[in-house]
Amino acid sequence: MPQLSDAGRICPNQLSSLAERSPLKFNRFGWIIQGASRYTSRVIGKAFIGGMKQKIELPLYHKVVMWTNFQFPAHDVRAIGYNACGIFILENLVVFIKTKSEIITMGQGNKSFGPTFNFLRTTVSITSFVTLALALASFSVATPTSSPATTSKRHGPGKRGLCWPWFNGSLDPGRLNDGQGTVNLIYDYETYSPPSDNGNGGLAFIGMQRCLDCSSSPIADLAARQQQLGFVTVFTLNEPDQNGISPQQAASWYIQYINPLAIKKSLPAVSSSTNSGQGLSWVQEMVSACAGQCYYDYINLHWYGQTFAQFEAYVNQAHSMFPNQQLVITEFALENPAGGQAAQLSFFQQAFPFLDSASFVEMYFPFVATSPALLQANDASAVSFVGTGSTLYNNDGTISAVGSLLLSA
Repeated sequence: MPQLSDAGRICPNQLSSLAERSPLKFNRFGWIIQGASRYTSRVIGKAFIGGMKQKIELPLYHKVVMWTNFQFPAHDVRAIGYNACGIFILENLVVFIKTKSEIITMGQGNKSFGPTFNFLRTTVSITSFVTLALALASFSVATPTSSPATTSKRHGPGKRGLCWPWFNGSLDPGRLNDGQGTVNLIYDYETYSPPSDNGNGGLAFIGMQRCLDCSSSPIADLAARQQQLGFVTVFTLNEPDQNGISPQQAASWYIQYINPLAIKKSLPAVSSSTNSGQGLSWVQEMVSACAGQCYYDYINLHWYGQTFAQFEAYVNQAHSMFPNQQLVITEFALENPAGGQAAQLSFFQQAFPFLDSASFVEMYFPFVATSPALLQANDASAVSFVGTGSTLYNNDGTISAVGSLLLSA
């Protein structure tokens, strides 16, 4: 079991080697180290070294927590999240540690929180002084359905992202990146990076395993692609309620292939159908079939309809059905309105502020980040169902009126 003096060497600068060789270890009354896979996001902090303020960037790793002198129920510890990690402890240095830990238990167990504490270590010979304070993004791991997740909540325009179809090779996602984080996410229904000659446009890529197994995104390659690309969130199954996949089949598949990923994850993206066994009722059936063994952070929704009032009611209904989970809305628009782009724009003018202000909505992606010409040439069913008025690009690759609205605060 690592000792206090080991903290600086394992958190965070040499954590990966420890995780590779260390299985899950815990002691009910002492320091905790959980070996786990690397979490590839990065953390920006500020170092104060010899009076000089420097910006540093350090890797952040998943499922690692340390605390001291705190007793917690040791039964069935499934996942451990943290808000801050222990800071360097090095010889001849004085280092300040401040951390808060979160323990999530399986089954009927409830969340409990470790205390925030400070610890100051000194040595006999102090030849230099370092105070290192890291402002870590609030983070928690995926939790079982029986234990509510505490997720980092995005606020305002920072929730916005691009729903990017496969045929967008010539378009530049960077046109919708203003550098201010107004739009900061992108997914492309696959587990490979967006098929654009211009890359991701500086946006955070979210992988999606859209099918049980498909040639473009083989399920056998999911874990390797996640490691290679470093995406920290994965969406799963595109409208299985419309594609003949039963909730029971989806639950079994999810437990086998999605649970092991040490990143944030969503349940399958369902349609807004109100038919029995579809839409939100399909999600309920899958959750029941999971029997508490599916670990997820988000409920994933699609919506198409006639009015903003219908959309608002649907989102609120989903929240009332799953009050302990955050929602992600990965497709939404009006169903081919007679007013075309003007009608879609009016809808989004109401929808975006509503979603920005809803604390239970983590992120959202209007349909669709392409141009009218590309949509007409490649997805006739979408044109028939939605029209081209909701596209975020014009045919010349510039930003459409809807795209400009997405970029506005």
